[in-house]
Amino acid sequence: MTSRERRITTLGIAAAASAAGVMVLCNLLGESFTERLPGEVLLPGFLSYATRTDVLASLDRDVALRVIEDSPPVADGRPPFAIHTVEAQPMSCFGQRGVMRLSFFNDRLLEVCFYVDEPDALFGALREQGLALDGGGELERGCVRITAGKDAAGRRFVAWRDVRLVRQQDRWLSRRS
Repeated sequence: MTSRERRITTLGIAAAASAAGVMVLCNLLGESFTERLPGEVLLPGFLSYATRTDVLASLDRDVALRVIEDSPPVADGRPPFAIHTVEAQPMSCFGQRGVMRLSFFNDRLLEVCFYVDEPDALFGALREQGLALDGGGELERGCVRITAGKDAAGRRFVAWRDVRLVRQQDRWLSRRS
């Protein structure tokens, strides 16, 4: 083997070792929990992974906002875990009025939950969109999980969540909490 071939072989081995080291390091360090993937349409006008600033700026000026939850980010060396939930009203969804909750995980839109004033009218409009959720339950369309139900106070709602962010949040909780 010539010295040039030995040098190329040595460089190849070093490159492979370096790549393997990076992969091991990434695995040890884990995911950042802040990356932005291409968003999914949760509802018209609401794209998952959008920032809180972008989402709130897109709302009409007459919409009143109320912060429901604003957890501070962890500051103990773990990856970030911050939840911010805002209630917006009056809002409309498929022609129906109600209250909308927008939840963000590490400044990425995770969920849009709509509490409707007239549930039967909303569920009729959803049926026209091919979403039969009258009696509750859930279904998935791509990366979006749509859930219909009642909260503890008996208010009916429909929620749209990006399952990629839900799973990432679950991974953080199972590994880091």
